[in-house]
Amino acid sequence: MMRLMGFMLFGWGSDLRAPSGAVGTATTGGARTKLFTLANLFGSRVLQVYQRILVRAGSPFRSVSVRGCRIELDLRSVYDFRLWLLLKSGRLYEPATSTTIFRSLNPGDTFVDVGAHIGYFSILASPLVGASGRVYSFEPQPQAFHRLETNISSNKLLNVTAMRVALTAHAGEATIRIPLGDTGGATLVPRAVPGSTAEVSTRRGDSILPTGLHGVLKIDIEGSELEALRGLESVVSSSPDLHLMMEWNRTYAGEELWRWVSDRYHISLIASGRNSAPILITVDKSKQLPPQCNLWCTPKVGEVRTRDLGALRT
Repeated sequence: MMRLMGFMLFGWGSDLRAPSGAVGTATTGGARTKLFTLANLFGSRVLQVYQRILVRAGSPFRSVSVRGCRIELDLRSVYDFRLWLLLKSGRLYEPATSTTIFRSLNPGDTFVDVGAHIGYFSILASPLVGASGRVYSFEPQPQAFHRLETNISSNKLLNVTAMRVALTAHAGEATIRIPLGDTGGATLVPRAVPGSTAEVSTRRGDSILPTGLHGVLKIDIEGSELEALRGLESVVSSSPDLHLMMEWNRTYAGEELWRWVSDRYHISLIASGRNSAPILITVDKSKQLPPQCNLWCTPKVGEVRTRDLGALRT
């Protein structure tokens, strides 16, 4: 049953498939695209019915095991429900991205999770950096932060520090918008969406994190990436072996964000190859990128230690 429902996700939680032609472009015929759209719509309807049945049948909170850790999820949230299905069917969320991050972390490293949500990446990074390493998890949204703390506590992750704060360029307060039924889509970007709002504290990352970090900085905050990076200027400039994994979403991202990142990093697109193995595709211009994808960025500053990610580069 789990595998059948997982199949209905139709690519949700997957990385971009490695293109066979130009960088960052996926070519499909019109008929195939329409068929996929219809199948996706049908699958979404089936999943909505299954979600309602599960929520009504008992507690909406369910836990799932992944790589030796337990993650508690709230099935009332679209993101949590789909993540639960994905993990229960034996797959990783964004497997190429997850593999790239996990292969790059070593004992003693630091993993900075900006937009940690319920802690998927933080929880799985914790044992990889070990007792001598650190994980810093930032999540401003009240409901998600509560589950983040629960997941950290239940897994006894003593090397994880969680903070209910939004990282931006300025300290103060801001309004976060939480779409109805989708805590994974919460954003600081002003936009009209059905749902709720909450006032959250904002901080500069430079005022919290130490400098000279080794490891990975992951940022996925639905449109506020540039503001967060501006508040991390000292951390980034002092850390020649701190790789950046960032979501690129053309709805929010623009040339200003591209210039900030490309001035400081060599940028690759994370794509999924055979058996979801990561393929890193070098990108020189933002127009080469698809509307939404994940980027792997290697610092240009100083002597960069090359990591063996086990990923094919093109």
